[in-house]
Amino acid sequence: MEARTPYLDLEVYNVIRKLPDIYKINKTDTKILFREVAKEIIPTDAYKRKKLGFPVPLREWIREDKVYEEIKNTFNLSIAGEFFNQKYINKLLIEHKNKKKDNYKKVWTIYTFLKWYQVFFV
Repeated sequence: MEARTPYLDLEVYNVIRKLPDIYKINKTDTKILFREVAKEIIPTDAYKRKKLGFPVPLREWIREDKVYEEIKNTFNLSIAGEFFNQKYINKLLIEHKNKKKDNYKKVWTIYTFLKWYQVFFV
């Protein structure tokens, strides 16, 4: 189930779940009926757009001093050494901070893993 409005509305959900699939999806499109209704209401071509997530500027945030220092401190905890080569992960972080390489996905994945591990296992 979609976890955003308007799909959280129980009445909307009850109507949609009873619709035949031909009104919901085909080989090329999703939310068919929803888009058809949107054409009538929305004055732009927004109803044609592809699904977009919720972009978060992690790439930039990691370069900010406060976030960078938090990640660096986490990377240098002893627990990080149990899972990762600390010299290597610090190199990834520094390269990203200095804009030498775009390592934000690796850095963020390692950081969130370590934070998760701290919360649930340490």
